[in-house]
Amino acid sequence: MDAYFEYNQIRMNPKDEEKTLFTTDRGMYSYTTMPFGLKIAETTYQRLVNPERSWSFKVFLGLEVTKFVKGISLSQREYAFEIVSDSGLLAGKLATCPMEQNLRLPKSDSVDPLLDDPASYRRLISHLLYLTLTRLDLSYSVNTLSQFLDQPRQSHYDAAIKVVRYVKATTGQGLFFSRSSSLQLIGFYDSDWPTCPDP
Repeated sequence: MDAYFEYNQIRMNPKDEEKTLFTTDRGMYSYTTMPFGLKIAETTYQRLVNPERSWSFKVFLGLEVTKFVKGISLSQREYAFEIVSDSGLLAGKLATCPMEQNLRLPKSDSVDPLLDDPASYRRLISHLLYLTLTRLDLSYSVNTLSQFLDQPRQSHYDAAIKVVRYVKATTGQGLFFSRSSSLQLIGFYDSDWPTCPDP
């Protein structure tokens, strides 16, 4: 496919491959298929291999916007890394899910002590809440944890740390908007429905 217009390609005769040789900082390359309409092979290759260098790459308020041939990507990779770093979990374990499925966090519990520094919990939840702009997989967990901002307990903080461990394992995730997509909502799922007392 052509990087600009997505023209079709045909397989080249191996004897003709040397006619398409070009050199980049990564080495010497040759096309094995002939991209019709493509005039500058080396520039196109550079744009496909290293999109951050060739296409517009912007960071605004922790939100990274990257243009690719097939669409636009929104992520908060650097911001997610800052959250992990600020939490002191750079060398910590990874988590495969943000929150346990049947986890019940009590509002008030005489056994579970209140946090000595509730401001640190509030700060962590506010950072995670901002991260949900591009990380929809965190929405349910962060929403659940934000219900305990007034009197956070140790169990709430432990659950928030598990979310941070999950963020550490998945820092590269984000949203991708395809150029050919019509962006229609096809389904809806209420992930909190099982906890509703009166279904």
